[in-house]
Amino acid sequence: DLDTETLTVLEDYLDDFPGVVITVSHDRYFLDKVADRLLIFKGKGIVDSFYGSYTEYLEQSLLEESDATGAEKAEKERHPRAEQRKKKMSYKEKREWETIDDDIAAVEERLKSLAEEMAAAGSDFEKIRTLMDEETALNEKLEFLIERWSYLAELAEGE
Repeated sequence: DLDTETLTVLEDYLDDFPGVVITVSHDRYFLDKVADRLLIFKGKGIVDSFYGSYTEYLEQSLLEESDATGAEKAEKERHPRAEQRKKKMSYKEKREWETIDDDIAAVEERLKSLAEEMAAAGSDFEKIRTLMDEETALNEKLEFLIERWSYLAELAEGE
């Protein structure tokens, strides 16, 4: 774990470094800033390569999952049980659909302000740790909201 100042110096150095650097990190923001190619270890000896940022990889993964879900949906439609499946949004889901874009924007805005607060915190370890914990929770919430948005968008298309 590096403090914000050291992390900024490292990011700047890596931006100007002419060679190849292999980086392993749990920090998505850092990876987005310094990585332009990812090696994704999927287990069982499978390693995929992706050109782009980690955020772009997550977005593409969500799209692929929704495509896979679409293929599963088409398969289910061939079976009679597919008719029993709920195809319309409930009242609660409609209300959620109306506000989910604003919720996602609010979380993204808070993540930006957290990054600024961390940069301004300097070497105040306790404050940075608190901010990083909040950032982790917000990233998880954002992932959930994006998955939920995808689900609700599919339901909205069906109406």
